[in-house]
Amino acid sequence: MKQYILLILLLLTTLTLSAQWRGGQVRTGKIRQQAFSIEAQAGLASLLVDNGFSAPTKMGIGAGASVGYTFMFGKAVGIHTGISASYTSSGFTAPEVYSLYRDDLTTYDNTGTYNGSGEIRVATANAEESYGALLLSVPIQLAYVHKLFWARMGVRIAFPMSISASYVYGASARSITHIYNTDTDLSGNPIPLSSDYTLKASDGSYTVASGLLVDLDIEAGYCIPRGRGNSIYVGVYIDYPLNSIATPDDSQFASFVAGGDFDTFNGALASSATSSFSAFSAGVKVSYNFLFGKNLK
Repeated sequence: MKQYILLILLLLTTLTLSAQWRGGQVRTGKIRQQAFSIEAQAGLASLLVDNGFSAPTKMGIGAGASVGYTFMFGKAVGIHTGISASYTSSGFTAPEVYSLYRDDLTTYDNTGTYNGSGEIRVATANAEESYGALLLSVPIQLAYVHKLFWARMGVRIAFPMSISASYVYGASARSITHIYNTDTDLSGNPIPLSSDYTLKASDGSYTVASGLLVDLDIEAGYCIPRGRGNSIYVGVYIDYPLNSIATPDDSQFASFVAGGDFDTFNGALASSATSSFSAFSAGVKVSYNFLFGKNLK
């Protein structure tokens, strides 16, 4: 995705310089039109999870507030930036999640008991997780103005301040898919262990490691003029992910302690059950714009 980000940034730079050149050289004693804005937004949002159990991410609710600054290079084209804070809620539900790992164990069949290591599968039923993410982001957008119509396009760079996850899991059952280091090959159909290794439902929470998120940020709307050249802006927006954050690939969604009757849950976003996640949002934005300066033709 890096090439797409670089392409968009290059496009923004080219268009901005082109607009500045067409608008003419800097004119002494004149101030180009600028705008400060106070913005609020709400709509659909989600952490899009790339998982290995084909459970679609549930779309949640997102809301945020921001302050923005727009500098016009001419009558129609400018650049917009600012800073915003937003909250995203989402999650997923899967009828069953499988974990596969290797561990030491003692097992048996109709011929005897065996000590060795085995490939173990843990099936966790009715797994449900809920996510909450607080994002601090900076947009870098090309702004276009035509009469009372405004449009902006660019990238939004988001820094996750916190990502929390809570879970409710059904019963987990452990079985063996292959036995190593024994005289008898027990591979084939999974061999259930004793009932001590079938666990009851569990619930809890965990924290998620985060990184930098980059979205393609597009919005368009209409300005309602107010006194002294100020305006109220009402529009729609969409933030589409250009990159994703990788999840750990060295831990399992669920695992049992060897020889014990309890388990460890790492969660979907902190294990190899998922490969990565990204952020998506779309909705309605409202802002109050404080304008000053003049349009230079």
